[in-house]
Amino acid sequence: MAAIVTTQMRIYAATLFLNGFSNPSQYVYLFIGNTLPWNNENAPPTPIDCVAEETAAFQTMMSLKLISPSNVSLVIPRNIWTTGTIYGQYSNTVDLSTLNPSYYVISDQLNVYKCLGNNVGGTSTVQPTGTSTSTVTLSDGYQWKYMYTVSPANVLSFVTNDWIPVSTLTSNDGSNQWMVQQAAIPGTIDRIDLNAGGSQYVSTPTVTINGDGTGATAIATISAGNVTGIIVTATGSGYTTATVSITGGGVSANGASATPIVSPLKGHGADATLELGGYFVLIDQKFTGSESGSFTIQNDYRRIGIIQNPILNDGANTHPATALDYSQAYSLTFSSVSGTQFNPDETVTGLTSGATGIVEDWDGASVLRLVQTSGTFTPGEAVAGAVMSGVLSTIAGTAQSGSTNSIVLANSASSVNSTYNGQTIKITSGTGIGQIRQITAYVGLTRTATVSPVFSTAPDSTSTYVIASIFAPAIVPNEGNIIYLENRRPIMRSADQSEDVKIVIEF
Repeated sequence: MAAIVTTQMRIYAATLFLNGFSNPSQYVYLFIGNTLPWNNENAPPTPIDCVAEETAAFQTMMSLKLISPSNVSLVIPRNIWTTGTIYGQYSNTVDLSTLNPSYYVISDQLNVYKCLGNNVGGTSTVQPTGTSTSTVTLSDGYQWKYMYTVSPANVLSFVTNDWIPVSTLTSNDGSNQWMVQQAAIPGTIDRIDLNAGGSQYVSTPTVTINGDGTGATAIATISAGNVTGIIVTATGSGYTTATVSITGGGVSANGASATPIVSPLKGHGADATLELGGYFVLIDQKFTGSESGSFTIQNDYRRIGIIQNPILNDGANTHPATALDYSQAYSLTFSSVSGTQFNPDETVTGLTSGATGIVEDWDGASVLRLVQTSGTFTPGEAVAGAVMSGVLSTIAGTAQSGSTNSIVLANSASSVNSTYNGQTIKITSGTGIGQIRQITAYVGLTRTATVSPVFSTAPDSTSTYVIASIFAPAIVPNEGNIIYLENRRPIMRSADQSEDVKIVIEF
């Protein structure tokens, strides 16, 4: 079966993807990950589209930042006008994506022009200028159609060495592009290509344009008995199909033929996205410093990706992640430490639980953040690295009472509401020994901590406990759709550094 996916289908898919970032029920994040080196840092491995790769992406994920609609644009390849180039020319019978060099250019004034005629394969020596709504023929014989100007606001985000933004306006923004769109004439014939010059012409033959439109006219030029070209004198309108007949020019004249080139159905300039092949999407995301603490400034990363609709790791595990950014590290806070330093990328181990993790960063005082964890760290245990260890404890004591879903802490506990929210409590002796739960709410007046899930054995006044600040990753691992993965060479982060990450996806 012979079939193609058309440019319109590709643009449709790209536009649906683009519009998804404005959908109020969709939350799409760019994430960074993987602190550990590749086997060859200069040649990162190509990701594989498989379950194991997706699981590894979650396991090595470090931080996420929400992609807003303003961070996304349709783009097309950046073809800078260069003198001496023979540019491709628009045709309604050619797959324009195959033309090389391309059939459109961007000028040094950031104006984008479409080539309607290349002077029968001549070189372009005059840079197109201006923003006229009409086709312009320059002294080098090239015909150019002004399409739009890249706005200064879009230059920083969406203009790269390889790409420029493209769009089709749906309302009047006061720009020249809107005027071009409004002035577009459906079904014009702006060029007629000569196929054969014929012979024995002694006078100028008559050129007749036949088709389903009206008003297009042209004249022929002859030299030494041959037709040498067809000049369009009126472009007409409403053509979807057309033919040309060349008659007269002498009794023996014969053989000249030509093909009229019909404009896009809506006219040149009416739909820049379609006319220039805007089926690429560029995502531009910037990371600045620690992003309010969600991003490390002590380590590097080697992977970027896009995740759609991640789920918040809040105990219920049903709420969508909606905040601007998240840390996906496992955070441990120590009551005391000994040694010299937790070093980035070293493995630390919980000496009671046997849980392990890779150090993302260490604040130098009490907070250690880990990725690629295995097992569950528990309150009260020591966590050791190569040259440093710390004890996981916020407060310890003996309960006053308890129930299946709560425990009343000792009077020495904080009197401030929510003090221990999100922290982990472990019953260390007495009734309910060994149970580990997360505190979901805390009332300071009564020293009551609500837990999740409920206790299988309700604690009582014989129960001793230890509470520790152990925070799991912000989003639920393996929940949400990872729709893009890219492995890169290491990118080191620091407090005064900003990265501008750009991803281009072709549809």
